[in-house]
Amino acid sequence: MRHSILLPLVFMVTACASTSPAEELSVVELARGNYSHQPTQMFELVNNQPRLLQIWRNLDGRMPPAIDFQEYAVIAVFMGERRTGGYSIIVEQAAREDGQLVIDVVMRTPGADCFTTQALTQPYHLVVIPAFKGPVEFRTRTMSISCQ
Repeated sequence: MRHSILLPLVFMVTACASTSPAEELSVVELARGNYSHQPTQMFELVNNQPRLLQIWRNLDGRMPPAIDFQEYAVIAVFMGERRTGGYSIIVEQAAREDGQLVIDVVMRTPGADCFTTQALTQPYHLVVIPAFKGPVEFRTRTMSISCQ
C-alpha cells in the first residue's frame, strides 16, 4: 500500500520539473577557413582579447579584430588536421538552455564520390555571440556531403 502512494508522488514531481525553453543567440561569423595550424580538435569559449590573440596567430598574420568582451564572447571550433580537403566545421547554433550555453557544431566530411585536394587541412570556424559566463556544452554531429 505504501508503494501506491509514493509512485504517483514521484510521477507528479517528475512532471512538474520542467526545463526552461532554449533562448537562441545571435551568431556572427568572425573567421572561417581550412588552414588553422591546429592539429587536434578543439572547442572553446573565448572571453578575453589575449586568448583570442593566441588563437588568431595561427589563422593569419594580421591582428584579430578588437572585441568588447563585456558585451560579446567568441566561440572557436577547430576540426583538427585532415589528410585531404573537402572537410569543414561550422557553428550552427548557440543557445542559452537551462543555465548553460549550448553550441551546436556540424563537422562536414567529403563523401566517397568526392574529389578532394591532396593537402593537409585544419578546418576552423570562429563566431561572435553575446557574452556568457557559465558552463558550456558543445554538441557535435557529423554530416557526409555528397558530390554528385
